[in-house]
Amino acid sequence: MRRALTGAAGLHSILDVEIDGTGKSHASILKEYQLDKVRGGVIHVDLHEVRLDRPITASVSVHLLRGDEAPGGQRGRRALAAAA
Repeated sequence: MRRALTGAAGLHSILDVEIDGTGKSHASILKEYQLDKVRGGVIHVDLHEVRLDRPITASVSVHLLRGDEAPGGQRGRRALAAAA
């Protein structure tokens, strides 16, 4: 699992999960995981089975860092100041 989740797709990998050695795999994505606070290793994972014939919809939070340093933000502030 570590190798799959640290590859190019990272935590967004689609995993083929086989349950109890049945030989049937289930396409799944990582929903949540817990780390051991002392040793740092993964102690629990929650997987979510997905259908590959349908789009996967997810909510994504966007946090802007250093937006005041972005060229577009600086131009916008200068335009607002000039208009005032």
